Amino acid sequence: MKEANPVQRDYSYYPKTGGWLKLHLEPATWRDARLICAQEDAVLASPENDALQQAIRNVLSKSQTLKVFTGIHDTYATGHYYSMEGTRLSNMSVLVHEESFNASRTENCLHLTKNDKGESIVTRGSCSVALPFVCFTRKSPGSVVDCGTDDKDYKYEARTNRCYKFHTQEKNWSSAFATCSDEGAYLAVINSETESQVFQELYAKANASVEEPLYEVIFVGFTDLGDHKTWMTIHGQSLQHAGFNKWEPGQPEDQETHCGAMYGEDGLLDDYWCQELCSFICELNPPKPVNNPDEKLEDINMV
Repeated sequence: MKEANPVQRDYSYYPKTGGWLKLHLEPATWRDARLICAQEDAVLASPENDALQQAIRNVLSKSQTLKVFTGIHDTYATGHYYSMEGTRLSNMSVLVHEESFNASRTENCLHLTKNDKGESIVTRGSCSVALPFVCFTRKSPGSVVDCGTDDKDYKYEARTNRCYKFHTQEKNWSSAFATCSDEGAYLAVINSETESQVFQELYAKANASVEEPLYEVIFVGFTDLGDHKTWMTIHGQSLQHAGFNKWEPGQPEDQETHCGAMYGEDGLLDDYWCQELCSFICELNPPKPVNNPDEKLEDINMV
């Protein structure tokens, strides 16, 4: 998989979408396309609204590409189609090729193409074929965000207004907590489904950067302090009050697993042995407002 350039000059800005788009002509499977976009701090683009639909069409009009992957899929639950940003297909204005949805249930990813009238239409298709794709980001690919630290590994995430650093060097839960504290941060707390999705993307990006696959469980900031009836974040909130209380099926287990973790692939919570070694995420609250990416666009294509 190709390595992403931290400053993506080949994104184009579309004012009506409030973001930037980039067409990847080199075909990839849906899974790889999703990861490539994540490496560029973007998401696999979907025609979530009229502005994005038109912008994607404009991007495709500059090439001979007839079909691309969208970020719409039902891999989380069969028949429930959502974009990478969590918008349900039924809430989108895009035309749907109904016949394709009556075919084999093994096809979980939606492709964007044109019908005989030249209108954009989504059709259900295979995730494992290789297709071109479009990445979308609401953060300027060339912008600089002050995370309040000299550690360049902390990256700003606009969806949560937080900065994160993924540690691939495995440590036990206590050492992970101490490492984040020493960096002026804290062991990351999941406050929403959006943040869970962000952590999944961070895990996927980190996993793609190492030779040996990362273990499926990563430490995050909650614990039961030895009492399985009372799971609390490191900030003293119940998981429900914090905003995310979705556990992996069968979890938490009734055993000596008292430290908070999550599964990197699906973002669901897990209880894990505190002395085991896992990768982990540190979180920072930006001390200053994020730079307005619309203020300086001289170096970015504007459409």
